[in-house]
Amino acid sequence: MSEGVVVDSPVVAAVSGLDAAIALLAELDSTAFSDSECVRLTERLEIAARRLQSASLPVLRDVSVRRAYSTVGCSSPAAVLTSLTRMRPGAARARVEAMDALTPSVTPSGEVIAPRFPETAELFAAGVIDLDHVGVVIEVMASIPHKIDAEQRANTEVALADLCSKYPPGQVKTIGERIVDYLDPDGTLADDVDRARKRGVDLGKPATDLMAKVAGHLDPTTTALMEVMLAVWAAPGMNNPDDELSPSGAADDPALDPVVLQAAADNDLRTQSQRNHDALKAMLMYLLESGQLGKTHRGLPVQLIINMTKDQLDEALRKQ
Repeated sequence: MSEGVVVDSPVVAAVSGLDAAIALLAELDSTAFSDSECVRLTERLEIAARRLQSASLPVLRDVSVRRAYSTVGCSSPAAVLTSLTRMRPGAARARVEAMDALTPSVTPSGEVIAPRFPETAELFAAGVIDLDHVGVVIEVMASIPHKIDAEQRANTEVALADLCSKYPPGQVKTIGERIVDYLDPDGTLADDVDRARKRGVDLGKPATDLMAKVAGHLDPTTTALMEVMLAVWAAPGMNNPDDELSPSGAADDPALDPVVLQAAADNDLRTQSQRNHDALKAMLMYLLESGQLGKTHRGLPVQLIINMTKDQLDEALRKQ
């Protein structure tokens, strides 16, 4: 338990009892167990760990509702998990999503609302399934078009919970996607409301090689805009950083010499994916330099800041 956090004595007693039980388990000499006893204990400990995670969700709900996270200098329930327990951000978000889906909530008038996914909550509380299963149920249920009626939604959650009790998360996700396809076989029920809910672009943190991964879903309008942009900015020969003679900008620029573009295209060895990347980079640079983002950002001039080590700078200079 984090130092400086004061809790009521019943909680202290419960956590102390849990700590004592864990300490006792840690002192057991498993070499004295039979093979079947080792297997059984492994299963029981995993079930206990899952039940403990389930038991923590209502407490996390109270942290959220009361805004208790502010008392320890955090901005959200997820921040409590990342700050006090050093949980990675993705795992913290998954825990908060599980809390939101599997625990009851209370309206301002005092009415108790049952968990959104009661069957999944029951299996998680019993230790039958784990948080990865819960994440799959949440993901699949979120992909169901909002026009699907409540009864079909409830039946789908029951089916998914049953699948979770029999199969690992990956298989449940595959079968769950088929169930969603069955609910909307022609894809006609999904509308702008569903697409607006699903939209999003995530930019990952740079890896050790300083490359960042991009993932997400674009709505139809954004997709069309992206396709139009790539058609002219990612055309063969355009915006090629490996070719000093490569034209910059759009391939349909009337001022562009077609002979120059053809020569650049003939020398272009990039894949379509690489051309897309270079086009996006060129477009962002164009936007930054155009001044359309404004002259200031929170009082500071709009500028692109590139961080690199001395070795990286020396390597870049050698290539010039």
